[in-house]
Amino acid sequence: MGSSANAYAQFCMQNRDGNYLLAGGALSGTFVGVIYEYDTAGNFLNIHTYDKPGIAEIINTVHPLPQGGYLISAKSGTINGYDVWIIRTNDQWDTLWTKTFNDPIYMYDTEAKFAFDAVGDSGCVFGGLDPVNNGGQAVLYRADSTGAIQWTRSFGNQFQDQMDAIISLADGGFIFSGQADLVSNNSADIYLVRTDENGMVQGTTALESIVAQDDVLIYPNPTNGMLNWQSNIYSINEINIYSVGGTLVKIISNPSNTGCVNLKDLSEGIYIVKIISDNKLLLKKLVLY
Repeated sequence: MGSSANAYAQFCMQNRDGNYLLAGGALSGTFVGVIYEYDTAGNFLNIHTYDKPGIAEIINTVHPLPQGGYLISAKSGTINGYDVWIIRTNDQWDTLWTKTFNDPIYMYDTEAKFAFDAVGDSGCVFGGLDPVNNGGQAVLYRADSTGAIQWTRSFGNQFQDQMDAIISLADGGFIFSGQADLVSNNSADIYLVRTDENGMVQGTTALESIVAQDDVLIYPNPTNGMLNWQSNIYSINEINIYSVGGTLVKIISNPSNTGCVNLKDLSEGIYIVKIISDNKLLLKKLVLY
């Protein structure tokens, strides 16, 4: 697969018809956005190309839409400054429309991607880093089914924050992850943001580090009801217990570093214990029998 010069794929998926799609770029003067189709035995079926003459295009992701057709995210430009390029096609891969967003997201090299996901109404959300002063902010864009921007949201802390991945949720909201407080020595924290369908924040978490498993103990595990905890290093601020489905079932307010709780009012099964200490987080699986 490829060309006489250079080609690579940075995305793959199984299509609605069971065949495989590979997407990326192939060098033909400049890079051209390409999607290859293969059957399940690896036999080549077709190639679809997307090109704006004179500059490079690299396809990042392909999203089959429930209404039919595809939404393709790509970058278009040069190594010194790529733009976001969104392509809408029909089921035959014919282009229905394209939209170019000039420099809303900082991308600086050939392999750099940006966060992107399709939304149920055939629109999309995308984002990355919006440089501001000497730092930057994580930035989120929402576009409708025609590619028109509905709104833009920025998320910034003290230094530089960026969005690396995003998921469109079934309830209409979004969750994205990335890096927070990136400073000159290239150290950064984990950044996790949950928004509603309008991009308004419901929760933001910057985790300085993940607590080592032995720093906080919970026992016995499995347990028939009584659960003990003990922190060897950190001051515990909060303990919450969740079902495996994500439902909060128990809140332990203002816990001391050593304590005990009776869980006999909960049903037998598997739970997740979340222990928060300052900016540190520990998640542990708990079995209740």
